[in-house]
This record gives sequence, structure tokens and C-alpha cells, in this order.
Amino acid sequence: MKNPKRFYTYAYLRKDGTPYYIGKGQRDRAYSKNHINIFVPPKDRILFLKKNLLEEEAFNHEKYMIAVFGRKDLGTGILHNRTEGGDGTSNISDITKEKMRLKKLGKTLSQKHKNKLSEVRKGNIRWNNGIKEKLCKECPGDGWFRGRLKTGEMSVKYGKWNIGRKASPETLKKLSDRSIKYRYTIKNPEGQIFTTNNMKKFCEENNLTARLMTSVAQGRYKQHKGWQVVTVEKLSEKV
Repeated sequence: MKNPKRFYTYAYLRKDGTPYYIGKGQRDRAYSKNHINIFVPPKDRILFLKKNLLEEEAFNHEKYMIAVFGRKDLGTGILHNRTEGGDGTSNISDITKEKMRLKKLGKTLSQKHKNKLSEVRKGNIRWNNGIKEKLCKECPGDGWFRGRLKTGEMSVKYGKWNIGRKASPETLKKLSDRSIKYRYTIKNPEGQIFTTNNMKKFCEENNLTARLMTSVAQGRYKQHKGWQVVTVEKLSEKV
């Protein structure tokens, strides 16, 4: 079992003895070269501030020390820290955000990095519930739908992109298929059989999610809330 009091706070010192970076870590974190845009000094200029801390205590002390010495990017002090410390990257200055954005422009990923990302994403599907997104292999639950979350701003942006664009034959076929009416034979958890030509209305009447039931009809899922789609019969195009 890991020792819960394995954390510490540390400072990187300039040659004149003043700190230019405050951090929190465990094991050999203070000596690690994996600090973004922070020069790791020789060991004699690495000062351990507090040891044998719980993680929360280390976070709090890190935040306190950063507040005491202040940050260069905010014009409040002498530290090169780009956040206020603690868990996460909170309170990043606008200048730092812009520098991070510019640094990423034109940057290409190595093939090794691409392969690693591919392995992580393989088999995962993007879902959203109208508020946030998740990347997982199966539907997280009721109210979650396949695809990216589109905010009002994004919808307007996508709309501008589509002005003057011509749909491909594949897209036109998909749109045409959507105009086809179907008759669904549906079985509820008790084994009763229902038929409907309007999946959306049927789902509203039976407290079901239309999009998930459509996915059941398409064979993506076996059931939704115990309801199954037994058969799907194509009827005709809408007039």
C-alpha cells in the first residue's frame, strides 16, 4: 500500500537564491526533466519546502507559495508558474493561453504519437447528452446520443462552412434514405407486440428515447429499457 504522506513541495532557485518555480510532487518529480518550458536547475538549486504531506496538503502549500511569490505572466511576482497551483491548470493567463496556442500551430505529431492516440481511441465512440461529451465504447446511459456536442455557436459556424457547398452523392443518398417511411414491430419487456410508422411519437408515448430506439432498429443495440425492435419494414417515400 502506498504511503498517503508521500508528497512534497519544492522550489527551483536562481543563482541568486530566489525561486523561479514552485511545484508539488512525489518520488523523483523534482528532478524530472519533464517540465514544460521550465528549466530544471542543478540539484544544489532544488529546494524541498515541505515533505511527508498528503496530496491535498501539498496542493494547498503549492498554491500558497505561488500566491506569496507571485507570477511573472500575471505581473504579480517572480515565478514562471503558469497556473495558481493545486490540482489542474486553473487560472491560466490570457498571455499564456495565446503562447500555448501559437506553439501548437503547425506542429505535427510523430508517427509513434499518432499510433499511441489511435490505440487509445480504437473502438471508442463519441457520445453527448446535450451538455457534455464522453468517449467510450458503449452508450453511457439514457439521454446520451452518438456524435459531438454542438453548441449554438458551433451550429452557426458549421452553417457558414456549408454555404455554397455541394453535397456528395453519398450524402444525397443518406438524405434520401431519411425520407423513407418504415413500419416498426416492437416488443416491450412484458412480451407485448406493437407496430408503428412513427418511432418518435411512439417513444414519446412510452417514455423511450427515439434516437436510442432507432439505434436498436439499426442493429447497433439489442434493446433499450428492455424494449426490442423485432422487424423493420420499408414502406414508401414521403409525399
